[in-house]
Amino acid sequence: MFEEVDKSSGEIVNLTPNASNTVQPVALMRLGVFVPTLKSLKNRKKNTLSRTDASEELTRLSLARAEGFDKVEITGPRLDMDNDFKT
Repeated sequence: MFEEVDKSSGEIVNLTPNASNTVQPVALMRLGVFVPTLKSLKNRKKNTLSRTDASEELTRLSLARAEGFDKVEITGPRLDMDNDFKT
């Protein structure tokens, strides 16, 4: 079971995952994993990798605890404004 505070009312909401639904961790969106590289050509670096330590946020999840994870690190290329955000 997870607890989340409703920002509009301040009420604590209990979230319980089961076979038909799951709780998506909002913590992932707050980590900075999805931060793009600079668009300007003079400050831009090619193939820039981003490394984020998500241990504190993700090891609280029961799945991570059940699997024995105590250090969670997300590594990968940064988002590219020219390619990843084309419309």
